[in-house]
Amino acid sequence: MQKILSKKIAVVCLSVSLVVGSISTSAEIYRWVDDNGQVHYTDAPQPNKGSKVELDITAPPAIPDEGELRRRALLERAEVEAEHKSAIEAENKAPPPVAPVERCLPARFAWYALTQELPIYWSDAGEIRAAWHSDPYQGGRRYIDEDERQQLMSTTTQKIDQHCPNGETDNADGSDYQRWLRIDDCIVSKAVLEEAKAPKARTTKGKLKKLGEDVQRICG
Repeated sequence: MQKILSKKIAVVCLSVSLVVGSISTSAEIYRWVDDNGQVHYTDAPQPNKGSKVELDITAPPAIPDEGELRRRALLERAEVEAEHKSAIEAENKAPPPVAPVERCLPARFAWYALTQELPIYWSDAGEIRAAWHSDPYQGGRRYIDEDERQQLMSTTTQKIDQHCPNGETDNADGSDYQRWLRIDDCIVSKAVLEEAKAPKARTTKGKLKKLGEDVQRICG
């Protein structure tokens, strides 16, 4: 079947080349109009009736052979594979997206602090904290006035809407607020225990035991 097809292609190519050759090697072509207005084309001039015209002879495109088709297929495959490899490398280099829950919790914690009826301040670590009674934080503080508090409330609410499920300020069971309270209580209870351990405090063994149990209960 392949041999027959090859023979047919060869015959077609030969025929086309013969036609083109015959046109290109033939005499010049003349155009003339008879008395009835009919246009004629001949290879010989007519006395006082014709003018030479140029024919636009374009050779037919060459039919690619089996080797050329295979070469084109290999080039196309190489280009596709290169694009696929580049896409994978770009994906591997991209930083992993931050999960919404990792941004939700800090936004909620800031919102909880801002809603407390207590003095609010920025810590040295850039955290918004409420000045609880016996607040053990020893670093620098920049207290927030009412105007800044309202502005931070608006900004924090936008972050909660963007990163928290359904834009809620807490889980359905209120667990995130309780977690925030427990973290602050843990910090305070540890600070109280450390102060009680100081020699000048003269804390009884029973009191130290009770404070230690409070730390385990609150922080555990």
